[in-house]
Amino acid sequence: MHNNEKIDNHIFSVVLLNMEPPSFSSYLDFDNSGNFIVSEFGCPINAYLNIFDGLDVTIDQCESYRLMTQRQLDIYNAFRAEFKARFVVDRDGTTPDDFTILCFLQADKYDIKLAMKRLLGTIVWRKHIKLNDILQRPPASLAVFRQVRSCPFMGYDNYNRPIFVERMGEFIGALDTPIARSITHSNYLACCIYEMGKPIQKFREQAKLGRPLWKQVYIVDCQHATFVKAIASINLLKSFSKDVEVHFPEQAAAVYIINVPTVLSSVWRMASKILDPVLVSKIQLSNDVPTDQLLQIMSKEVLFKEYGGENMAPFPHVAAFLQGDSDENIN
Repeated sequence: MHNNEKIDNHIFSVVLLNMEPPSFSSYLDFDNSGNFIVSEFGCPINAYLNIFDGLDVTIDQCESYRLMTQRQLDIYNAFRAEFKARFVVDRDGTTPDDFTILCFLQADKYDIKLAMKRLLGTIVWRKHIKLNDILQRPPASLAVFRQVRSCPFMGYDNYNRPIFVERMGEFIGALDTPIARSITHSNYLACCIYEMGKPIQKFREQAKLGRPLWKQVYIVDCQHATFVKAIASINLLKSFSKDVEVHFPEQAAAVYIINVPTVLSSVWRMASKILDPVLVSKIQLSNDVPTDQLLQIMSKEVLFKEYGGENMAPFPHVAAFLQGDSDENIN
């Protein structure tokens, strides 16, 4: 135990004990072991904490584990032992596994104090937001949310990492439309949390092939973003950083922000101060589409044709943006 650790253990004990067991709805199925499965993504609800829950994989199959130095391995073993000594198993049986423990430790650069605070805080946060309820009964506004956001899976890169591409400029442009305004702030966050099932599903697919990893490549297309609307989206970004990025850490292998208008440089400076510095260090900005750079980590067959590749899979525009009244909207 570290003497300088200031976390109040009694807080976590109060939150984690005597929780009411959840009641599940038709949004959940069962696997062969009787575990609850989020139907849309085919993953157990516990995978929103333990990504590989229920899969026959071991920590030594994970590249993030194998590439650790001896010093890092010693820190991991110390953190793992301390966490298991302090953690009170909650009633629903969700206990962070070795993959999760390693992920959180690496997210905080092997700082045991910070990683302990983040991981225990995440367990409390899951209870506070009633994560199981979100997964049982996806927000009523989910269908509307998907008219505001387009973030499809594009394929896997050369390192078997899933790639997701988001039309962020159109998302920002749609935020002031009647459709978007019908979604409450809390429902936006609930939808974002539910949608974390998309990368989790792809991580699990790779794990079934003997390649457990929790890293993805994220391409953010800022085409059609304007200065005024980008400024207006800052508060939403703050909430996303606080409630999603913190509690689903270390998932970004690389982030490419493309088609960035020059006028947004000041917005980026503000946004970069909100985000985790580790995440910011993985972000590369381009004023256009850096096709050659993208093709260094993925094949032409994977990259969408719109960006210079050969992938003809659907890449829908944001429906609410297309239906909006803005002069910047696509004709």
